[in-house]
Amino acid sequence: MFRLHKWYLDVVTDEGHALIAYAARLRWRRLRLSYAAVLHSPPAGPAREASDFDRVGRPQLQDDLVTWEHAPLKLSGRWQRTSPSVRRTLLRSSDGTIRWACPLPSARATVECKGRTFDGVGYVERLSLTIPPWKLPFRTLHWGRHASDRHAVIWIEWSGDDHRRFTWLDGVEQPAARLDGVGVRGLSEGAELQVTPQRDICRRRALARLSDHLPAGMRRLLAPVQGIREHRQLGRSAIVRQGQSWDRGWAVFEEVTW
Repeated sequence: MFRLHKWYLDVVTDEGHALIAYAARLRWRRLRLSYAAVLHSPPAGPAREASDFDRVGRPQLQDDLVTWEHAPLKLSGRWQRTSPSVRRTLLRSSDGTIRWACPLPSARATVECKGRTFDGVGYVERLSLTIPPWKLPFRTLHWGRHASDRHAVIWIEWSGDDHRRFTWLDGVEQPAARLDGVGVRGLSEGAELQVTPQRDICRRRALARLSDHLPAGMRRLLAPVQGIREHRQLGRSAIVRQGQSWDRGWAVFEEVTW
């Protein structure tokens, strides 16, 4: 059976440094693969990424705190929750399930990486996937998060053979919400999330680094999705009600297509 468990953790500083970390484990037939990566996108200049495929430990969740240390990447971080957690089975089908949990939709985060300290607003989620990627029923995915010291907005929308949309504000699902460009309209009490894109974090083939470490048979099976591309951006964001800014923070958001 195909099983992918992936953690995503990020922090954005007041100055606009974005640090994104991943920890993942893949099991499929006889294949066992662990993967960790960290990407730093500074306010100016190109993003830099490092990865590791040896004995990757999972982040630890205890109450409202997530910690993760990974010595090969010289990374050590703490994320302290500041808004309610969210959990949802996004899809259940004959091919498997997509289970998603966001223990920290917004957090105060301090991450040390390669001798530098990044302190700011963060976010942590984990994904459990038992549907092989070549059987996913969608071809476009939009995901994003707004986080501040007080509030959090998360959105997930996909389209293709199946279309679904999920949006949460401070842990409460928003059934009337809809994407509007890179913002979100229709939040509760007439609120909307406005996002001003600031810069690209990455624009690339999503599986490029991973596929180099897979056996030939697995790469052949992944051939239909080798063209998956991700475009991730960072922007200033604000929750607005009746024309007045109610909350300001940072948004990390992406479009994935194949």
